[in-house]
Order: sequence, then structure tokens, then C-alpha cells
Amino acid sequence: MSQSITQDILDDYVERLTAAHTKLSVRATPDNPSAYALIHPVGEILVQYTASDFAEPNNTAGNYLGAPVVDRPQKRRINIQLTLVLRSLGGADGTTQVLDNVRDSLKKFRPRHCLTQVYFLGEGFISEKQGIWQYGLRTAVELWEQ
Repeated sequence: MSQSITQDILDDYVERLTAAHTKLSVRATPDNPSAYALIHPVGEILVQYTASDFAEPNNTAGNYLGAPVVDRPQKRRINIQLTLVLRSLGGADGTTQVLDNVRDSLKKFRPRHCLTQVYFLGEGFISEKQGIWQYGLRTAVELWEQ
């Protein structure tokens, strides 16, 4: 069986970010985040699928008693969270600079299966613990769910 479309998109994100951010580690969010510890000397970008939103399907076949049952493609928005885990708040390896660089690296990028390029939904502070800063960048892409 082939890999899921969602996994293909996540893999494309990891590949794109790995190529663009050689000073950072890039990987999928670990299965056990409560046991996660930053080991990389500068920081890491964690990629995670968070949710999908679906548009109502187009009812071209009609909704009436006895209407034919047909596949009705729906537009699907896949929401992907990037969590930046960094050792510095400021400077060249700090959160604001890395956030800018990550956004720049995802502009004009369309993962496999997608109708749209990556677009941004928001970003912000998540937490700080013992000098390790976490910021999130919420992104999305759209495709047809068939």
C-alpha cells in the first residue's frame, strides 16, 4: 500500500526545510513530546500535522430521494504546525531571525498533491524552559479530497 497523501506532504516540508536550514535539525514531531529534549547545539524545527478543514462538496448530482450516489470531491485544507525549538531568543540564530528565514524558505513552495502553495496562518510564542525557546508557525496547504 502506498504512503498517505498527508505523509507525503509532511515529508516534502521536512525535505524543503532541511535543504534551506543547514544550521538546524529538521524532523517530524516526536511520538512522545513529553520526553523530548533538544540535543542540537543551535535548534530544531519540528513538523506536525495538526488538523484538516473541509469545504462542503458541490452537489452537482442533486440532493433528492433516489439521487445517484457519486463521489463528491471536497476541498481540504491541511494545517501543519512548525515548532521552532531554539537556544537563543535574539541574534542570527534567535527566534525572530529563524522565524523570518523559515517563512522565506516556504514561500513559493507547493508540496506534492497540493493545489496551493504553503501559506501562513499565524505564529507565536509557545514556551521557554531553562533557556530553550519554543515558537510556533502555523501553515496550511489545500488539495482535493477524493
